[in-house]
Amino acid sequence: RKVGFKIKTTSPEKYRVRPSSGILNKGQNVSVELHLTGQNAPMTLVRDKFLVTVIYLDDQDVSNARLQDLLKSTKPEAQYRLRCQLASEQGSIASPQPGRPGFSASPALPPADDTAK
Repeated sequence: RKVGFKIKTTSPEKYRVRPSSGILNKGQNVSVELHLTGQNAPMTLVRDKFLVTVIYLDDQDVSNARLQDLLKSTKPEAQYRLRCQLASEQGSIASPQPGRPGFSASPALPPADDTAK
């Protein structure tokens, strides 16, 4: 079954999410890039959050404009909440350090519904 998704952030002025919405067929994956814009203090990043909203799509051909309308008007099938954490160069979670800290997003809560994966 096709699903539509949208990713929102609590700090849209800090991040560019690409793609921020889209359509996935059953078994399909998508890579989403989160780009941090500008100079931001590392400690402010840990307060940022992302929300991934998922809806089922019954129509086979859905335009981007139609998808945006459906995401606004349809009750989500699932929502995934992610919060930011600072990561060390090796990818493990670490305390912020002077210089260039890494950055990762990790789930704050388990998925609301596994059927939308």
